[in-house]
Amino acid sequence: MEKEYQLEILEKKLIASENEVRLLRAQKKELEEDIEKRTKSRIILETVLRQYKVFYKISPVGFCKVTKDGIILNANLAFANLLIAKREDLLKKSIMRYIHFFFHLKIDSEHEIEPYEIEVTRQNNTFFLGKAQFFKMPKHSDIYITLLLSKDLSKKEPVDEISCEIEK
Repeated sequence: MEKEYQLEILEKKLIASENEVRLLRAQKKELEEDIEKRTKSRIILETVLRQYKVFYKISPVGFCKVTKDGIILNANLAFANLLIAKREDLLKKSIMRYIHFFFHLKIDSEHEIEPYEIEVTRQNNTFFLGKAQFFKMPKHSDIYITLLLSKDLSKKEPVDEISCEIEK
């Protein structure tokens, strides 16, 4: 009788172990599928990122990313060329050197300022009118600027103060 009882307990333990093994196999399969989906997503994101980086580098549109305090974090070649500057010379410098009324802008994550023409000072102290747009990505504090050349003002005398009114 004792042996039958022990055998019954062992059978129950074996059944419980088999159930645990089935559950673990099912969980393993779910994890493998999840890993496969994440791997595919990562590959897609990496591909898109590479494409974005190429587009960013070769775009004829000047792109610039600045802090809320106006410090240039990144700029593409077109942005540097518009300012007649080297990309590396722009980094960690104030955008105020080039776009004087930057701090008058009220930019928040909900608000995108429509493109408009601004006067931009180049590295060599010449000027041009540029079509600019300033915006923020939701939940980020950095500000993104797009800039296109509208009209070269190289022969124009410097302006002491630029005033600009922007509607909220």
